[in-house]
Amino acid sequence: MDPAETIRSARKRAGLSVAGLAERVGISPILLADYEAGAKIPDPETLDWITTSTSLDRGEELAALLELAEQFPARHSPDLEYPVFGR
Repeated sequence: MDPAETIRSARKRAGLSVAGLAERVGISPILLADYEAGAKIPDPETLDWITTSTSLDRGEELAALLELAEQFPARHSPDLEYPVFGR
């Protein structure tokens, strides 16, 4: 996969606009758009920085996980239906 496609697909998976990802990474939206268009090619370190910046930070990741967990409530019985091992 070429760098332009790598950046574009990572940005879309993260649900970010070009401006949103550029702000997160700390570069201009025009430069990021040039990278996505293939007009400019980022060096490997910049490409890595851009693609890893599309992932959620740890706090956002935890919040997303907790929201997901709320959709699957525990369905256990308050009473133990089977004997406890070792007794």
